Amino acid sequence: MNISSFCRIIIGAMALAILPAVALADLPTVALDNTEIYERSLKALTILLVAAILIENALAVLFNWRVFLTYFSLRGVKTIISVIVSYLIVTSFDLDVVASLLNAYTTEPADSTIASKLLTAMILSGGSGGVNSLMASLGYRERNRESVVNPAAPKSEAWIAIKINRVNAVGPIQVHVTEIPEPKKDPSAIAGTIGVKRPSLKELILRNANRFPANGGHVVDPKKVYGIKVVAHDAGGTLLNDPLAGEEYRFAPRAIIDFEVTM
Repeated sequence: MNISSFCRIIIGAMALAILPAVALADLPTVALDNTEIYERSLKALTILLVAAILIENALAVLFNWRVFLTYFSLRGVKTIISVIVSYLIVTSFDLDVVASLLNAYTTEPADSTIASKLLTAMILSGGSGGVNSLMASLGYRERNRESVVNPAAPKSEAWIAIKINRVNAVGPIQVHVTEIPEPKKDPSAIAGTIGVKRPSLKELILRNANRFPANGGHVVDPKKVYGIKVVAHDAGGTLLNDPLAGEEYRFAPRAIIDFEVTM
């Protein structure tokens, strides 16, 4: 389970604990039929959206910093930092929007608690896309931003990555990805890979120096056949055996393939 999935589970559990006994599907109808509820809800959500945009753009300076990208895995650390910063903003400016929304929909006053503040921080950490999704769920916006918020890989591409487990390899390692114009055979397209073990917490947070590319994937064309070669030497300068050499690979559209090689 990655960090993002863990945070979603926490959000779901906290929502069940603090939300009133009103079905989420009924909330848009309730709001639209009551002008006061509608206005109070929209005001709270607008504040949430503005705060999310400000936090999102402020953190972009850190997340795009070359030093940060060199040492940390963006996917592994981004969630942690975003939640912490959002919680500091919520507590510093008393920006408990979850409590405000509960007060708008219930007759009993809902006190601001650690749970409601943390839930607000988690929503804020999702950025403007997460707030837009929330507003769409409550009926204030149409669900027409999914393709923008969660873009998928183009059908004309596949992404590959090669991870090296160093045993005898010393020094720099070269990775060659070469198109084969006239392949000896027509290999079946690889659609995905299943790891033999879960990545460690260190691998999720820190950038892996023995991975190509360091972040994301190397783009290949699904219509073409490729050869992959890893060149590594031991301490004595002897060329190490490459298990990927001599093979021909073709990848399915939108495939995300991770090769793991021990050398």
